[in-house]
Amino acid sequence: MELQNEPNVKQEQKLLKIVIVASIITVIAGAVFFLAGNLLPSTKSLAKDKQAKNGISGSIGSDENLEIFKNMANGDTLVVEKKLGIDETLKLLQDKDVVIVLEDYEMRWEGEYQLYLGKGSKIIMLGKGDLNCINKYVGGESAIFFGETKLVSADGTDAKYSFEDVNSSSGVYGDGLITKSLSVSGGVKSKVNQAIFEKAMNGDTIRVDKILEIDGTLESLKEKDVVILLDKAELKWKGKYKLYLGKGGKIVLMNEGNLTASEKNYGVDASIFFDDYKLVSYTGGTAKYSFEEVNKSGGVSYDGLTPLPVKLVRFETTIENNKVLIKWATASEINNSHFDIQRSTDTKTWKVIGTVKGHGNSTNLINYSFIDNSGMASGTLYYRLHQVDFNGEDDYGPISVVNGEKPKVAKVYPNPASDVLRISFDAGQYQLTITDLTGSVVLSKEVNTDFESVDISAITNGAYMVKLQNETISESHKIVIRH
Repeated sequence: MELQNEPNVKQEQKLLKIVIVASIITVIAGAVFFLAGNLLPSTKSLAKDKQAKNGISGSIGSDENLEIFKNMANGDTLVVEKKLGIDETLKLLQDKDVVIVLEDYEMRWEGEYQLYLGKGSKIIMLGKGDLNCINKYVGGESAIFFGETKLVSADGTDAKYSFEDVNSSSGVYGDGLITKSLSVSGGVKSKVNQAIFEKAMNGDTIRVDKILEIDGTLESLKEKDVVILLDKAELKWKGKYKLYLGKGGKIVLMNEGNLTASEKNYGVDASIFFDDYKLVSYTGGTAKYSFEEVNKSGGVSYDGLTPLPVKLVRFETTIENNKVLIKWATASEINNSHFDIQRSTDTKTWKVIGTVKGHGNSTNLINYSFIDNSGMASGTLYYRLHQVDFNGEDDYGPISVVNGEKPKVAKVYPNPASDVLRISFDAGQYQLTITDLTGSVVLSKEVNTDFESVDISAITNGAYMVKLQNETISESHKIVIRH
């Protein structure tokens, strides 16, 4: 489930408003990274159909963003939130087939730099998302390469397309511009829908409006890698028919979008093929998945079920009353079972300290919190979320750091003190040292009791530090002596 920053909270966000983005995107790629501030993906490799989460913004060359690029794999998706400045040439993605999504935000060239993507990559434009650059850098050097091919430049010089060409379409990939989303409803055999299917090209998104009835076998999309988007919509079989999509096609379900059939006896014959591979049938018989499994997941592609990510918009930790308060929020959730809260002292070994139930499927902003009651240990503690889907898929969120001191065990009183200072300290044998604020020792003694009374009548008025220390514990208390 898209861990995201947040976005840092892209934070702030929005988060899961981008469900549409994530869905169109998820359809096109495997893992989804929302690039922005602090959500860094875990460095573990991402499974082919796993959803990573992260947002990106700011400088393309920032340490956080470069770390995300290094950890990306083929099929992953980057979601740009806020402005992403192209302020240096980037080649880390040159050998990776990824999807970059711009929803209502811009990718802005701040110099004559080049962005290199893998041959199979795509840039998707949603809402007001666009490519632009500072005027003086309009030209052929501000460019986007797919593999070694210079496909896009600011003004189209030495390239096939200009930024304006891409902005007026729905995006660009190695084979050309991505056309605007197509909308269908009614029966697949209608002349209107047949014309749309014939017109569709690789990379297109076909959005279902309310209900699309499979009232006949559909083969016109068999050689086309398109996305069928069901957003509050239904793909309904009206008989024992087959739907064929290209091997790179996808079906994405959002906001209760689902696959249904008008009769239960359609069994294994109401089905979905990717190329010649029968991947889905009504009951799941003679296929890998059933309609029910796809509906619970959030989508399907040739590689398997493709749940949309859980989008994390905030993850933060604070110290309150010697306890650590952990807060996070999601903007959208698909198939989200629960969050494990993990703690570490070195970022290498992690311990689960609690579990919080997720909300399954949601497109609303949801706030979560958890309190680590164990108290602050001295030094630094690290926290992260381990998000788990109902189907067992999982992912890790960003790491948040807290620094603090362990609660003091000893009691030193009264304060201010006059002639006698009393100490309650169940620590066995320890060394007691009193120093002035310059560090000069004014009293030092070894103590072997749990309760000690110290004669301070000879110490002049002023502020002092009382240090109590043995092999396992070290504490300092500030006191005032006033005779």
